[in-house]
Amino acid sequence: MAVNVSAGSGVIALGNSITLSGNAADANNGYVYRLGGHVKGPVTNLAISGQGLKSAVSQAYANLPYGNRPQLLTIDAPLNDIRRSGESALPSIKPALTAILAAAFSGQWRSPNSPNDITRTGSWSALGNSYGGRSFFSGFSGLCPMYASAAGAAVSFWFTGPIVCVHAYIAEAATTFKNLDIEIDGVPRDDFTVVGKVRPGDIATGAAMLFSGLGAGPHVIKVISQSASPYTIIDGFSVPAVGANAGVIVGAVPNIRDWSAGGMIGTIDDAAAANEIQKSVVCEWSALGFPVIFADVNKYISGIRDNGPDGIHYSDTGHGNYAIAYIDAVRLVP
Repeated sequence: MAVNVSAGSGVIALGNSITLSGNAADANNGYVYRLGGHVKGPVTNLAISGQGLKSAVSQAYANLPYGNRPQLLTIDAPLNDIRRSGESALPSIKPALTAILAAAFSGQWRSPNSPNDITRTGSWSALGNSYGGRSFFSGFSGLCPMYASAAGAAVSFWFTGPIVCVHAYIAEAATTFKNLDIEIDGVPRDDFTVVGKVRPGDIATGAAMLFSGLGAGPHVIKVISQSASPYTIIDGFSVPAVGANAGVIVGAVPNIRDWSAGGMIGTIDDAAAANEIQKSVVCEWSALGFPVIFADVNKYISGIRDNGPDGIHYSDTGHGNYAIAYIDAVRLVP
């Protein structure tokens, strides 16, 4: 299987220090730039060393275009979350990766204070930008996340089509944030569970929940606050669409040689569990017709053979093998 990418369209990469060519003799030997050499066109590397899902969501929200995205997008995010927190990082993967994919296929966006398609009742206040959010994307003007400060407050979004995403923030504890009560067309749906979902220490991470199978017609989704505190916090709503967006490759958490390097606690078993979660999210979006594929880099690399002296980053040879996993996931088209 592969995703179609127009030759010469370029690559956007989200990730960590491996994404930034860590340990390669030259940055151009890193796997992202080798992939870019295959696809051709500009490479926009948004990765941040030492970071994980929280950073990847923030970079996606701030930089992925609203509307069509002609560049191939690669996502290589959870490794450092797993290294630092082990299995405690696993609950954050699905909501964070869902948020990135929703931003990657951004067909329609409405913030809770949007003038169109949104109705609010009860008391709502603007949320500052300390947690970030897609509402602060530079292509939008005057929009922001909001929080309810009274029981019974609600925000409704009218949309058309079979899928919709609710965007919020996953949190470590219930001191500020509360799970979101959601109705679609007047029918209660599963809560968007945000409390206890973030990697310990991250406080708040951008996240989304996908609802599908709604039918092609018009719908309304409502988020209802059940109490004044903790707050019900909403970043916004999106209606993802394939449109003219290029494909997305979600990379596996790699099997590094030294999981304990730097005093970290994650294990290869935690990485395997993380990859099963990532694959399930990719399958969900792929089944809905989105060009998303999982690249299992562990079929191509070996920590023993390909890791450099620190047991984490990859040699030039390792980056070459890493790149093959991504190149095999791409089908170039005119």
